[in-house]
Amino acid sequence: MKRFLSFKSLSVLAVIAVLIYFINPFGLSGKNTAGAIANKYTQMSVDTFEITVSCSGTVTALSSVDVKSRVGGTVEYLTLMEGDFVNKNDLVANIDKRNILLKVKQNETDLKAARAQLEKSKIGYAIDRKTYANDLKRTQANANLSHSNLNLMQKGSRPEELSQGEAQVELAQANFENSRKTYNRNKELFTKNLVSQSAMDSARANMDVSAAQLKSAEEKFNLLKQGYQNEEIQKAQAQYEVSLCAVEDAIYKIESLKVREQEIKNLESTVEKMDIIHQDALEQLKDTTVLAPISGVVTQKWVDAGGIITSGISSVTSGTNIITLSDMSEIKIKANVDETDIHKLLPDLPTRVKLDAYQKRTFMAKLSSIGPRVYLKENVPVIDITLDLLEGSGEVKVGMTADAEIVIASVPNAKLVPNDSVIERGGKHFVRMENGGDKKAELRPIKVGLSNGDVTVLLEGLKENERFYTGEALKAIKETSAAAKPGMPILGRPPGTRSTRSGGTK
Repeated sequence: MKRFLSFKSLSVLAVIAVLIYFINPFGLSGKNTAGAIANKYTQMSVDTFEITVSCSGTVTALSSVDVKSRVGGTVEYLTLMEGDFVNKNDLVANIDKRNILLKVKQNETDLKAARAQLEKSKIGYAIDRKTYANDLKRTQANANLSHSNLNLMQKGSRPEELSQGEAQVELAQANFENSRKTYNRNKELFTKNLVSQSAMDSARANMDVSAAQLKSAEEKFNLLKQGYQNEEIQKAQAQYEVSLCAVEDAIYKIESLKVREQEIKNLESTVEKMDIIHQDALEQLKDTTVLAPISGVVTQKWVDAGGIITSGISSVTSGTNIITLSDMSEIKIKANVDETDIHKLLPDLPTRVKLDAYQKRTFMAKLSSIGPRVYLKENVPVIDITLDLLEGSGEVKVGMTADAEIVIASVPNAKLVPNDSVIERGGKHFVRMENGGDKKAELRPIKVGLSNGDVTVLLEGLKENERFYTGEALKAIKETSAAAKPGMPILGRPPGTRSTRSGGTK
């Protein structure tokens, strides 16, 4: 019958097996495992260390403008081609202007007619205003005179007027008596042929005049004594009322001028509106000549001569593009980065750019701006950035695809170790050094600095040409350890059997 080793012997063998495992990190089959690993050891290298943020984007110009026309119509002249350079205010295109010319002429005719009507209304208003003012003054004077006459008639003759009338009668009576005596004396002398016939006729005429004056003075005096009759007073009253109506009519005419003033204002407003319409038509005529708004390169031509375009005046998105002008004095790259990298970015960081069109070249650029907001792109939070290309502006074209690496940090001549070779325990860092012969592999403490996704900067702990385990080797050790510990068979005992003590017969 087969016999098994004692429990004590088995324990000693197990301890020996564990010691062998730690001396040879690749377990009992260490030679075969080590042979399967291509790079078991590595050593530190000296190179430029960098931390970068990668992004992709599109090449753009400093600014791009879609050139449109403010008027629609047929493009009569357009000779520019894509790639042509134009200066600001150079001719881009001419639009058919025939309809607009007709509109301008019609507006000019309407405007002249409106201005003539306005001028005619102003002249008529000025004449009527002066005439009505004079009429008011005249009617007011007539009314005042009529009122005075009416008051005089209503009051009757005054004492001084009666005295004057009586004196005039007495004077006329004296003149008549004197002329009558002269006539009678001349008459006697005439019969005696002592005076001429002419003297006789003159004396007769003087007497007749004196008689008429006497009669007139007596009639006036009698009227003064009798006073004015009711019919005369009523007539004066009627004349006064008529004069008041004339005054009111003159005032009404002056008030009616306010309507004329409003009509003139309306005409002025009409002329102003028609002038605006005319000026707008002139602007449209001017806009049939399309000029370059900026200096730049024609990066896209949308229409050809003979094509029909729509006006772009109603909104930014409306209207037909004629050409697209791009200012190529500065080349930009519009890209975006993950929001987790935002805190690393600063303006003017150096950047390396690779273009699909120039795969063997690397162009230098710099980070010029960082966007103000984060947004979702394919469900990933990103932020926009802008890069300024520092070289190759004559070769790079708008629309090219660009891959960029923004250099966040750079350390020249840095001592570097691979990230997967560094072991971290309790906040400290180690590398597993190469073991010589049967000597156990040493865990060497090291001091590290910056790290990126591939390598870590070594500050101290290793010398040149010292070798340590690669990450691949460390992974193999971990896998071997995990496979060896659970249920590893022990020499001299089948797996799953309990240990027993052996005994003999006496």
